[in-house]
Amino acid sequence: MITDGNEIHQFNKIYFSGILKFISPRNIIINSKKKFMKPSTYSYKRIIFLNNLDPLKSFYIGDNPKKDFKGAKNLGFKTIRIIQGKYKQIKKNKYIDYEIKGLKHINILLKKIK
Repeated sequence: MITDGNEIHQFNKIYFSGILKFISPRNIIINSKKKFMKPSTYSYKRIIFLNNLDPLKSFYIGDNPKKDFKGAKNLGFKTIRIIQGKYKQIKKNKYIDYEIKGLKHINILLKKIK
């Protein structure tokens, strides 16, 4: 997971969301310095290193077309946009490969594209 913003605020959001049941804190990167924030490739490269990933065989999931996908796409990830929240009115861009209406649709999409 890659997120940008104040470390304390972002960690609190992550903690209270319940997502720590699914993601190890070791795999969460919170960028508080502008030079490392999305769309910089810095955090995506850290995720690749920490998890020994091949980005060409990996997916990046995000929701904000303005900044979430460019860094991941430039490193070779396939990208999936969840159309929701305050970014749902923003149009798809060249860095987005697939779009779904909610995270519950991820398994359906992955079965289609395998």
